[in-house]
Amino acid sequence: MIGNARREVPKIDRNPSYPNNCDHCKIGFEDATLYDLHRGYHGYDNPFKCNRCGETCSSAVAFNLHLWRVKHD
Repeated sequence: MIGNARREVPKIDRNPSYPNNCDHCKIGFEDATLYDLHRGYHGYDNPFKCNRCGETCSSAVAFNLHLWRVKHD
């Protein structure tokens, strides 16, 4: 990323008409790959616990903000 350039945000919407819907976050994805990536971050015992880093969030909003704010290698 150069300077103040921002990464493009994939289209995520709370629209149940999308073919790929996260039951935990109540958001839909047009793209199945983005949905699979998103789903992989949810913990098995606690859906708001990040599978990559172990951070536990209090809500779907906090969980999704965590995914965007924290770099996961």
